[in-house]
Amino acid sequence: MKLTEATKKGVQILTKISPFITRRRLAGSIRRRKPIVKDIDIVIELKPQNLDKLKESISKLGELKLKGDKLIRVITKDGVQVDVYIATKENYEPLLLIRTGSKE
Repeated sequence: MKLTEATKKGVQILTKISPFITRRRLAGSIRRRKPIVKDIDIVIELKPQNLDKLKESISKLGELKLKGDKLIRVITKDGVQVDVYIATKENYEPLLLIRTGSKE
């Protein structure tokens, strides 16, 4: 999908899950500003005791493929893979860097 469409979808997801998180950023191809985006990567820091609420909110987007404590993956109803990486306060910045990747 095009970068503008992916960014819009990513922002919509961030808005939906914002009650459960303290920090969030779109990562991966969106953050690198690639013209074509294959999936949406999001890095978040979760508010305490909100993991189950986050999973419930994300499950409404489509089919949950992974629902762990560090990664939640969903295939949206329109077929887009969304990976939500759950960071701690201590590893948020390194995880954001890792999930963004290099230019190539």
